[in-house]
Amino acid sequence: MEKACLTFLPNVSLLKPNDVLGQSACPFCQLTALEKILLEEGDALWVENKYRTLEETYQTVLIESKAHDFNLAYCSLEKLKDLLEFIFACWEKLAADSRFSSTLFLKNYGPWSGASLRHSHSQLVALKKWDVTKQADPIHFAGLDLYQGEGVSATLSTQPIMGYTELNISFEPKGSVEELAELLQALVIFILNQQADRKEGSYNLFGWRYLDHYQFKLVPRYIDSAYFVGFGIAQVFPMDKLEKMAEDIRSHYLKELLNRQ
Repeated sequence: MEKACLTFLPNVSLLKPNDVLGQSACPFCQLTALEKILLEEGDALWVENKYRTLEETYQTVLIESKAHDFNLAYCSLEKLKDLLEFIFACWEKLAADSRFSSTLFLKNYGPWSGASLRHSHSQLVALKKWDVTKQADPIHFAGLDLYQGEGVSATLSTQPIMGYTELNISFEPKGSVEELAELLQALVIFILNQQADRKEGSYNLFGWRYLDHYQFKLVPRYIDSAYFVGFGIAQVFPMDKLEKMAEDIRSHYLKELLNRQ
C-alpha cells in the first residue's frame, strides 16, 4: 500500500501568526476577525483554517474556548464533556462529506508540540486522497491495560509508533462522554507531570475515526529520537518500567474512576 505523503506549502506557512515565539497577537482572541465560522456552541467555535498548508486536504480549527488561557488539563469536567461533545459533532459533520476519504484529529500543546499559538485549540483535517485508518497498525494501540469501562478504554503502548510513553484511548459512540472526559483529563495531567522538570510541558493528542469507534493517542513531546527520525525505529522502555508506570497511572491518576467500577 502506498503511504500518504502530504504536500506542505511553506509559502503559506510563513504567513501564519505565531504568538509562541512572540511574533504576533493571538488571532483567536479577535473573534470579529475570524473569516468563516462553521459552527459555534457555547464557548467553542469550529472555523476554517485560514492558513491551509497541506494540499489535497480541508483544514479546520476547533477553538476550544474564548478564554485565552483555557487548559483542558485543569478545566471543569463539565466543560470538558461539553467540549468533547462539540468536537464529535463537528467531526461527524466533516466525516459525512463525500468529497473526503478520511478525517483526522490533532491537538498540539506546548512549545515542543509544533503549536504556533498558545490559545487552546485543536484541528480537524479531511484528506481527499488518503484513508488514514488504513495506515494505522492496531498493534500501536494495544498494550498494558489502564482502564476498561463501558465503551471507553485506555492502554499504555508496549509497541509504540515513535517511542517511550504513548497512551491510547478508545471510545465507542455508545460510551459515556463524561467518563471519557475524566479519563482524558487524568491522562493529560499524568503526561504533564512527567515533564515537571521542564519549564513547560508539551504533548500531542492524535485521533482516528473508525466506523465503530474513535481512537486517540496521547504522546508527550521532547526532541524526537534520532532512531525514529532516521530509521523509523521506535524505542520502548523495559517491561518492568512500563508495568510500574501503568500501576502508577492506575493507582494515582485513575483511582477515582477505577474505584467507581
